[in-house]
Amino acid sequence: MKRVEENHHASSLQLAKEVESQTEVIVSHDTLQRTLQRNGMNGCRPRRKPFLKPMRKKGHLEFARAHAEKE
Repeated sequence: MKRVEENHHASSLQLAKEVESQTEVIVSHDTLQRTLQRNGMNGCRPRRKPFLKPMRKKGHLEFARAHAEKE
């Protein structure tokens, strides 16, 4: 549990390999996932952020400046 809290972006497969290398006990990543879910830790993927090109950034800034006075 402590390893998961320290590295919460790691996949269950990476965590299973880490456990195996440190304790020499083979643990399936499915077993690891079930154990984490029982303890209230559910996996999720990080939200994707849009890639903003310089031209898009300029457009966003212009829009923000044009509409800043409306508030």
